[in-house]
Amino acid sequence: MDNVKTVKTMLRCFEMVSGLRINFAKSQLRAIGKSEDWCTSAAAFLNCAMLNFPFCYLGIPIGVNPRRVVVWEPIIRKFEARLSKWKQRSISMAGRITLINVVLTALPMFYLSFFRAPTAMINRLTAIQRKFLWGGSCEGKKIAWIPWSKVCAPRAKGGLGIKDIKALNNALLIKWKWLMFHQSDQLWSRILFSKYNGWRGLDQRPSKKYFSQWWSDLRIVNQHPVMEDVSKQFSWKVGRGDQALFWEDPWADGGVPFKEQFPELYQISSQRLHSVEDMGYFSEHGWEWNFSWRRNLFDSEMGVASTFLETIAAIRIRGKLKDT
Repeated sequence: MDNVKTVKTMLRCFEMVSGLRINFAKSQLRAIGKSEDWCTSAAAFLNCAMLNFPFCYLGIPIGVNPRRVVVWEPIIRKFEARLSKWKQRSISMAGRITLINVVLTALPMFYLSFFRAPTAMINRLTAIQRKFLWGGSCEGKKIAWIPWSKVCAPRAKGGLGIKDIKALNNALLIKWKWLMFHQSDQLWSRILFSKYNGWRGLDQRPSKKYFSQWWSDLRIVNQHPVMEDVSKQFSWKVGRGDQALFWEDPWADGGVPFKEQFPELYQISSQRLHSVEDMGYFSEHGWEWNFSWRRNLFDSEMGVASTFLETIAAIRIRGKLKDT
């Protein structure tokens, strides 16, 4: 309870400094890992209500199973409410396409950027878009003159440029990996790193039982075969070498990992999972590599080792720059 008293003291100091007052009557409290009696006592001390699961925070439902269709019902209701205000017959085809991309696709954007949408929900949202595009109504639907996959194709390829909801959902979820890498110093990113090994944990197999549903869905998206093509679009720019693995990642020129360029040396290395930063140090003469092997090199491996040393000799490590 001392922690609760400290929180109330901090809030009181905030009131005195800012001149604002906190409305505890409209506030709610819930502690993770504490008993129900403790939470009740803490809420009574702060003169606020108990927070029950599930609840909504910044528009996102917390404590629910995102794989259940009922979680997505608010989005469906918003879709249907928007459609009821528009008369398809008075809107041109170009206008319908614009409304679908600007409004109907934007409505579930917040949910799609956080949750992996169930297939049933994607089908329902797509059906609403399809019906609106071809001028259908609640009473019936019009003929679809071309397949929906063609409608969602880029205009340069003969499509109408309408966003495919499933592809959009996957793209937004893939972005979490990008954010975890570039915002590794943020609290949320550090928590995911300590629990799941961060962005690298999205590529690790097999799945473990203690993964949350949200993390499991991120892993499913990032381990989809199409991600192999996405990964080929990335290239490393190494600074101090704190993020890139020396042997495993394609961080050097050419985009090929050293374990594939020099498999003989990789097999006998005792530093397979070391980062670039851990493979050397800065001396008065600049950066110096420090390799460790499980055994001495054979004569037949000296040629490969010489080529390897020539390759890495041209690499510059910048101690003050982050890896990107």
